[in-house]
Amino acid sequence: MVEIEYTSIKEEFIPIVKAKEILEKVEADTYEQKLALEYTKKFGKAKMADVNKIIKVLEALEMRKLKQEQIVKLVDLMPEDIEDLRVILLHSDVPFKDDELQMVMNAIKSVK
Repeated sequence: MVEIEYTSIKEEFIPIVKAKEILEKVEADTYEQKLALEYTKKFGKAKMADVNKIIKVLEALEMRKLKQEQIVKLVDLMPEDIEDLRVILLHSDVPFKDDELQMVMNAIKSVK
């Protein structure tokens, strides 16, 4: 097995659609890059403008419980109802109350 050394410049959570844009700009040389590009093409169907709108709306809620990682996950999975949302946020450090879940769901639906 070949070990590749790399230096991490910046680490952040990004939506699948943004990862797709990045991977399409770079020539996929390795097997892993090709797999990642294939995955993003399969699951990254949303438009970047829509994704950015939803992220802004969710960040505007100013919920301290709702972390950037969770916002990105919500954008990638686009829950259809409260139960889907509850499952996505199930492993949150701090549990969400029903009214908070409803606020998040309303924010997502307002952009759809």
